[in-house]
Amino acid sequence: MGIGSLSVLGSMRGSYAISGFNYDEAMRTAVWTLAVPVDQDRLTITLDGDDASDGVEGASYGGEYLAGGDAEMSLDVLFGDVDGDGNVNLIDALLQRGRNGTSDIWSDINGDGTVNLLDALLLRGRNGTTIW
Repeated sequence: MGIGSLSVLGSMRGSYAISGFNYDEAMRTAVWTLAVPVDQDRLTITLDGDDASDGVEGASYGGEYLAGGDAEMSLDVLFGDVDGDGNVNLIDALLQRGRNGTSDIWSDINGDGTVNLLDALLLRGRNGTTIW
């Protein structure tokens, strides 16, 4: 398993470059870092889980590859969409307001660990944004 085992393809941006990779053997946890942040896109994430016949070493543990080969997942990303409906609007602002002072990950737009006025201003600037 390595940096090339994961690919991220966005419907809006295209292919996302991966700038970093770390694997914790003890925890059996891999972390990939994207070269650019994602703030609005529909992603297809593919983990190469088969043998090296495609030229890329797949994800394995102890020589065993992922059962069934490659793993693929879809993920919609839209910062400010607190309720997850695909739109940033007044409902999201009201939900975020009720979570002020918390560490709610859906309301913490800037990712600093605390929902506050900065997050409210960022959400306000994204009002009307949609994933569709």
